[in-house]
This record gives sequence, structure tokens and C-alpha cells, in this order.
Amino acid sequence: MSGIVLTFPILTSKVEAWRRFCQELSGSQRKMYEASRQRLGITRERLSLVETAFGSTAVTTLEAPDVA
Repeated sequence: MSGIVLTFPILTSKVEAWRRFCQELSGSQRKMYEASRQRLGITRERLSLVETAFGSTAVTTLEAPDVA
């Protein structure tokens, strides 16, 4: 199993939109989202919002047999 961590800065004005996006993935879009992850071979994915002194950052951790 291999993994990768992706980090993306989020503009202050876009943090709420990011939160709504994550809510959609766990709500109304969940089945479609899970199907896409299965097709890509992703076995685990975690999305986090990290608040730092430099602003907000989205952190995504992916695990799959072959991340490439």
C-alpha cells in the first residue's frame, strides 16, 4: 500500500465553500464520490482543514495499492 499527502492553500474567502464541498461529498454526492474512488483504486482518503499562522490549508491523504 502506498500513500500520498497533498496540501493546498485556501483563500480565506473560500474556506466556507470548501466546507460545503466536503459536506456534499459526505451527503448528497456520497455514492458518486465513493464510486469514483473505487474506480481509481483509492482505498482510503482523508480530507482535513488545517488552520495555520499563514492561513487555511486543505490536506488530503490518499492510500492506494498504486498511487501513481
